[in-house]
Amino acid sequence: MRISLEFKLEDMWVGVFWRYAPAYCLWHIYICLIPCFPIHITFDRVRHEAKRLTPLISKALEKIKEAQHGL
Repeated sequence: MRISLEFKLEDMWVGVFWRYAPAYCLWHIYICLIPCFPIHITFDRVRHEAKRLTPLISKALEKIKEAQHGL
C-alpha cells in the first residue's frame, strides 16, 4: 500500500474516486478534501502474493532441474 499527497490542477473537485485494474489486482483510490490536492492510495495485491509464491516457485523449479538431470 502506498499513500501520497499530490498536486494536480485538473483535480478541481471534492470527493472520492477509485479505479480498479482486475488483471493486476490494483486499486487506485483518490480522496480529494481540498481541490487540487488529492490523497492517492494504491493497493497492490499482486506484489504481496508474488512474495508469498516465490519460495514455492523456486522449489518447483529445483525439482524440475533435478528431474531433467536424472534423464
